[in-house]
Amino acid sequence: MDPTLRERYKALKEEINTIENDVKKADQAIVLLKKLEAANMLTPEKQEIMAKSVRTKVYFSNKIVELKEEMAQMEGKLQQEAYGKVKIQNFIYPGTKVFIGTCMMYVKEPLQYCTLYRDGADVRVGAIDR
Repeated sequence: MDPTLRERYKALKEEINTIENDVKKADQAIVLLKKLEAANMLTPEKQEIMAKSVRTKVYFSNKIVELKEEMAQMEGKLQQEAYGKVKIQNFIYPGTKVFIGTCMMYVKEPLQYCTLYRDGADVRVGAIDR
């Protein structure tokens, strides 16, 4: 699996969380400013802030949709690669990280003549496949 794909997936998750928080903040500002508008206490500066908040919310909402679509495509690729196996003919040494799909395993002891495969949410060690 391409490590850059995994890193992009992780970055997308973080970016979506950040943008969702920004949308919540914009929502809160809009609600507060609408209360002021209902009480006829909305100054021109606050009207401008409200317009900015609405534009920000729309922009971020559209951005979230785009990012989630990209993330869904990446999840499809990750799931296709989830059924991969690592066949060890010689040695795999301690300290090695093995990723199969979205699962990861740290190698803690030297392994020889075996197969690493995904079993649910874990990476398991089994007999070597020929």
